[in-house]
Amino acid sequence: MISVFYRPEQSSTEADAYSPSAGKPKLVIQDWLSRPEIAKCIRLESFAPSDDAVLMSSHHPDYVTSIFAGKKTNGFGNTSLEIADSLRYTVGSMVAASKHALTMPSTTSCRGRDDHH
Repeated sequence: MISVFYRPEQSSTEADAYSPSAGKPKLVIQDWLSRPEIAKCIRLESFAPSDDAVLMSSHHPDYVTSIFAGKKTNGFGNTSLEIADSLRYTVGSMVAASKHALTMPSTTSCRGRDDHH
């Protein structure tokens, strides 16, 4: 079984005009679950969203605060609070999958929009 770290909160439709990436996690999971040959090989895992401290460890605190207050444009070129909230889950997914990979002798995956990282 492949552990897939996914929660619906990772996806948002509020960035479609700029980039469809914010909605991809949901679409990928729907696709995988619709294919019996794939669905039988994955196990969806829940996780905690990242908190501000984690985000501020790699971004300036003022930037993080401004994004989550909707005062500064995010990486999708808007100030959507839905997008901002989804970022906590995208990062949380990567953190959880990384921790799982370090402790379990198995393959893991996070279905965030930043899977290329």
